[in-house]
Amino acid sequence: MTFRSFVLGLSTALFIAGYNHFSDYVVKQGRFISNLMPVAVYGTLLVFLLVINPLLRRLWTKWALTGRELAVIVGFALVACSVPSYGIVECIPTGIMLPKHLQRLEPGWKKIDATAMAPERMLVDVSEDEESYVTDYAKGLAEGDEHISPRQIPWRIWLRPLGFWLPLVLCMAIGTLGLALVFHRQWSRHEQLPYPITRFTRALLPKEGRALGGVFHTRAFWIGFLLIFLVLMNNYMCRWWKDVLIPVRLYLDFRPLNTLVPTLVEGHGLRLLRPTLLFTVIGLAYFLASEVSFSMAFGPFIFCFIAGVLAKYGVVLRTGHHQSVKLESFLFAGGYTGIVLMVFYTGRQYYWSVLKRCFGLRSGDTIAPAAAWGMRVFLVATAGFIAQLIVVGLDWQLAVLYTALCLIIFITVSRTIAETGAFYIGTEVFPGAIIWGFLGATALGPSTMVIMFMVS
Repeated sequence: MTFRSFVLGLSTALFIAGYNHFSDYVVKQGRFISNLMPVAVYGTLLVFLLVINPLLRRLWTKWALTGRELAVIVGFALVACSVPSYGIVECIPTGIMLPKHLQRLEPGWKKIDATAMAPERMLVDVSEDEESYVTDYAKGLAEGDEHISPRQIPWRIWLRPLGFWLPLVLCMAIGTLGLALVFHRQWSRHEQLPYPITRFTRALLPKEGRALGGVFHTRAFWIGFLLIFLVLMNNYMCRWWKDVLIPVRLYLDFRPLNTLVPTLVEGHGLRLLRPTLLFTVIGLAYFLASEVSFSMAFGPFIFCFIAGVLAKYGVVLRTGHHQSVKLESFLFAGGYTGIVLMVFYTGRQYYWSVLKRCFGLRSGDTIAPAAAWGMRVFLVATAGFIAQLIVVGLDWQLAVLYTALCLIIFITVSRTIAETGAFYIGTEVFPGAIIWGFLGATALGPSTMVIMFMVS
């Protein structure tokens, strides 16, 4: 990591965090960060490699960024993508202020004093002037097209909740990064997982002394690139000249055949009969084993068919909202747990050796210092996460169970990305809902459930 790569990476992260809201809600050109492989990052990287980096190399060789430096910058950018959009910015501020607003509007909330069930540290402190603070947040302080000054924001009411939420998020983020150092060697060296997105990125990055990656010198790449570019550009221009150009359909519509597969439709599989051609997915499939691609393609059909069969017997898997107690969530939770158990069993010798080296004990295997330090960071950060849940009122047993479920989700999603390159992953597993379903509302109590669901 060079100094300029650190500065450029940090600047890129700050730009993403600041520009995302403007792009999504002012320009309204679609989600700036739409999935786990954002076009905002990889598209910019492609343009930089094709245009800017060769130009920098022509001006002065040392100005061109190396592959290692670009990897650092991309890493910063990807981490920053977790902050705006669906991440921290859209969830936490609204989640800790909106309950105050809803209590004023909903008679049921007011009758039971719903916000009193949440610990004070988890919500904003509006005791000074609740009417003004809550109304200003709900309606906004800006008038017309005029923007407000940062000084007009009542920062003091946000200090208490942010003092809880930011350390909580940082503990989980730092802990999972440490865990990634532990898993990486086992997954990449011992199990030889394909890492499709990483391999794709590495193919783009230039080697030492070059401005372009090796893939840009391949004729097959340019043929495929130009064909896809022409198709997408034609479809874009069709939005402006609809009467002149003919769009190329990027989907196959088999929905008229739905009467032939009523069981699939009953299992909410109708949209599977209208598959969309995603060129990114097609490209990443070349990095995978054929059986993995086959499983990814036909797995949803099998799941929806089974769901349709169960629905005919009155067993509905998909019902309620995403954090409700439903059978589908428990199916996924069981599957996630099974995957994590398989991961630990497969690398049990390595993980046990890392754990021993973490505490300074000897092990028969050669363990990289980074893995041992990663385990130490993970254990400390996880302990910090559990401690903060206990401080706000969660029993230590539930805090440990909740944290374990969170880690199961992160490990499973990470394993899926490393093994398949899937970048559209919408998990249906929420720790609060799973614990609620297992123990019941009576055993947990309202305050405990509020804490778990707010953290979810």
